[in-house]
Amino acid sequence: MRRGIAYALAAVLSLALVGGVLASGVALTGVGARATALGGAYRGLATDWSAMYWNPAGLVQLSGFQVGGSFEFIHPVAKFKAAPWVTPLGDTTRFSAFRDGEVENKPRTFFVPAGGFVYSNEKFAFGLAVFAPFGLGATWDLMDTQSFNPAYPEYEYDDDLQMIDVHPTVAVALNDWLSVGAGLSIMFNKIMIRKPAFIPNPYYSDELSLIVKLTHMRDKGLLNAPYTHLLVDTKLEGDGVGLGGNFGVMLKPTENLSIGFSARFYQDATIKGHVNGTAYFPSDSSTNKAIQLFVKPQLDDKLAKGEITESEYFAVLNAYSGQTAVVYDNVGATATMPLPSNIGFGIAYTGIPNTVLTFDVDWTKWSAWNVIDISLDNGDKSALKEMWRDCMRVGGGIEHNFGSFVLRGSYYTEPEAPPATTLTPTIPDISRRQVFNVGVGIPLGNVVLHASFEKMFIGDREVKQWIPDESGTDYLNVAGHYKMSDTNAMFGIEYNF
Repeated sequence: MRRGIAYALAAVLSLALVGGVLASGVALTGVGARATALGGAYRGLATDWSAMYWNPAGLVQLSGFQVGGSFEFIHPVAKFKAAPWVTPLGDTTRFSAFRDGEVENKPRTFFVPAGGFVYSNEKFAFGLAVFAPFGLGATWDLMDTQSFNPAYPEYEYDDDLQMIDVHPTVAVALNDWLSVGAGLSIMFNKIMIRKPAFIPNPYYSDELSLIVKLTHMRDKGLLNAPYTHLLVDTKLEGDGVGLGGNFGVMLKPTENLSIGFSARFYQDATIKGHVNGTAYFPSDSSTNKAIQLFVKPQLDDKLAKGEITESEYFAVLNAYSGQTAVVYDNVGATATMPLPSNIGFGIAYTGIPNTVLTFDVDWTKWSAWNVIDISLDNGDKSALKEMWRDCMRVGGGIEHNFGSFVLRGSYYTEPEAPPATTLTPTIPDISRRQVFNVGVGIPLGNVVLHASFEKMFIGDREVKQWIPDESGTDYLNVAGHYKMSDTNAMFGIEYNF
């Protein structure tokens, strides 16, 4: 039992560090309203405070002081229908207490602000920005736990992730056509993650067939949904501080063409917190009475002979009791995990009157999130395999100045990072995203106002097979039919003085 909780904890901790609902799981790129309206194709332009995120070398293009901020509202909608599961006895049934039909996540709109100030004399620039490179969350009520054990919490999957980057930055113009810049990421991370672990019903064991009439239990439906698994509610709360950085180069080979290169990298993140775990057994009073009368004496004998452990004894004896059992009570936990590095280049062309064209390609090393080692203060250890894939994002934008306002539009595309073998509703990065954005900028003297609207079109994904972990006490993925869409709005302001 405890081993199952330990593996469940591994999943919880890993989701905490890179979990969420957008952009290959969790990477948020909505920093700066102009940059966002151009689809993030901003490395080759980088002409406002948000260059501290996109390409710090661009800061020397400014003159004097600039203060700016962007305010994004993110509204993701995800839907899920669980795939059927084949029991060890060969029966096809629902998996655990998952509902029969399609379920939509709890509606949430996330507010993600970012801001910064910069000073530049066109030769040297420095600034400070604050933004969220990773984050968000998701809340799901995917299971009919009332038919399983009414004491189980209403929302089985829930997470709230806050990863804040305080980012001092400097940039230097080496000559008229080359500038460089670098920034330091001071990361403040705070997380709350709740998810269930699924431990197979102990009555699937071949050993129990010697003392229990499994065919009788099977005929009564006691080895099908919702009795296929014991549920363990796991919850982690933790925080940590980490470091990282970025650097960039800006080349201007001609008056109308600029080329930008930049990269972001992070120190391995260490999260320390506490985990709580409670096991919930399904309830069937008549079966529980029969177990106490006929199975318990034989279990007592096996326990006395050392043929089963106390945890196995407890699980078998209470498999239909409707009881709850606290397994971890505020136990300290630590996870050390790499965050993905990112590198890319972009170009900006201004040779068309009143028009800017941008193009950008970047690559994120999501494969860094491979195996995560977890340690509990009580000595339990575990590891989680995620096996994510590296991703390349490609996009472009256009901006035209009409005098009293500036109109912008963009498109980018990016594939999903998780394979089917580790996909879960907590990180529903399900398929390639096709993203369109339209925006406007309104100059008012020293102030510029921005607004944009973004729509993500994401293909459905079918995951047919439930993949058990190496321990056999939980699952690496959640199989089923996934749907996802996302609508974002952003507002921004800049003041130059």
